[in-house]
Amino acid sequence: MCFFNNLKQCRLNKNLSQKELAESIGVAPSTYSLYESGKREPDVEKIKLLSEILDVTADYLLFGNVALKYLDNVDGKDDADNIILNSPILTENENYLLNTFRMLSEQGQEYILQTIDMVKDKYKKEDYNSSGMEDVG
Repeated sequence: MCFFNNLKQCRLNKNLSQKELAESIGVAPSTYSLYESGKREPDVEKIKLLSEILDVTADYLLFGNVALKYLDNVDGKDDADNIILNSPILTENENYLLNTFRMLSEQGQEYILQTIDMVKDKYKKEDYNSSGMEDVG
């Protein structure tokens, strides 16, 4: 994905209108609209503001790379091992899952996490060969 697509998706994830976000970064709504259409790009200071307001990294806005903005809640090696920094751009399915997850209530998110915990061991990638059939033995 490119900058203007990332920007729009992040804005929608935060349930902000173009006008609201434009006002937050001090530009006219028409200028902001040009950002999302790919006809204009914001300067570095505006990108910093956008990343703060949208709670993503500037790297994510610009390139789509996943990078965690805050690492304060990592409690040791097990948690750190599960964090993937600067991973490749997310696939369409991964973006769909992440964006849908973010739209859920806290209760809905907890349900999804519990469901993932129930099925993750059974469906690990290494348990399947290239044809999609489970490897035995």
